[in-house]
Amino acid sequence: MREINRLSPLDVRKKEPGRYADGNGLYLEVTDTGGRSWVFMWKRGGKRRCMGLGSAHTISLRAARELAKKAAEAVNAGRDPITERRQARARAITFADAAVQCHADIGKGWRSEKGRVQWLSQLMAHTKPLANKAVSEITTDDVQRVLNPLWPDYSRRDEGQPELALRMRERIERVLDWAKAHNYRDGENPARWKGNLKLRMAPLKAKRERVRHMAALAYEQIPAFMTKLRAWTIPCMGAPAPWSSPSSPQPAATKPSSLRGMRSTLPSGCGSSRPSA
Repeated sequence: MREINRLSPLDVRKKEPGRYADGNGLYLEVTDTGGRSWVFMWKRGGKRRCMGLGSAHTISLRAARELAKKAAEAVNAGRDPITERRQARARAITFADAAVQCHADIGKGWRSEKGRVQWLSQLMAHTKPLANKAVSEITTDDVQRVLNPLWPDYSRRDEGQPELALRMRERIERVLDWAKAHNYRDGENPARWKGNLKLRMAPLKAKRERVRHMAALAYEQIPAFMTKLRAWTIPCMGAPAPWSSPSSPQPAATKPSSLRGMRSTLPSGCGSSRPSA
């Protein structure tokens, strides 16, 4: 029986130039210039075949053994691991491409054009770290890194954007479900909430506590505000604003200084300051 797992992590770092067997078809190649890479080798029809597995600087010994194991299983089953890898790369699709295709499929029946456009534009804006990553390689860690900038950190009084974060998570999950349905990825959805991200992300406040109300107008500013408000008329009715007192004198209907010079888009006859007698 051939010995396997011959190399140690120290061997990977210290070996001189040459080719060193680890077992199960896995070899470490060290060049004269110090380059270190993993190679899987096997024989088919009396001919030696060789498939690169990547740099030893970025792929650990353990990961290289897993890659060699999968390649050996393919060889033992009569398949060509090089052909299989080439086919897998041909089927690969990035998250950005998957999002566009998913959006095209699910958005056909939407009534709101504005909502249809925003669904994709917001997703693209907030998932840039995933854009060029193959959907088959996206992990829960990747999804969490996208959500973290939007997630509240109550310990620092950072309210974040929880509603937006939850929408982005749902859309990422939908894109990855679409990718799985089209055979671009396998396994569980890394954007799934229950039993997955819910256990990783900090708990959110109740929804009623997350509502942000508009700031109230200071009571000292109300008289000036009402003076401006009474100067306006109801569009297309030509009547004074209903909040104006009938007994109080009605100022001439003029536009605030900030609106002067703007062209009106009202139909002819609309917006006169007073109804004709």
